Amino acid sequence: MTKKVANLVLVGAGRMGSHHAENVAFRMTNANLYGILDMNLEGAKALGEKLGCEYITDSQEEIANNPDVDSVIIASPARFHAPIAEFFAYKGKHVFCEKPAGLAKH
Repeated sequence: MTKKVANLVLVGAGRMGSHHAENVAFRMTNANLYGILDMNLEGAKALGEKLGCEYITDSQEEIANNPDVDSVIIASPARFHAPIAEFFAYKGKHVFCEKPAGLAKH
């Protein structure tokens, strides 16, 4: 059995988020889909059930303050990419973000 080296949380459980989450859950043997963060909790719960992921939340702070979370995969709507990426980077989380579409404010 391969040792899991990273606990990842998906941010955004829509179409692209579902694709990224499936890749983590089924194709990345050394990563663990630890949680799903989405404002639509029902959609996040449905995706989590499909992928065997039980940690579902709508709170960025909760994810940022969870020491078990190593990284986030940002797949929210593009207009939110930069501020979410900046938030988690400043909180010390590793960030994978698809196509950032804006500049973060400093």
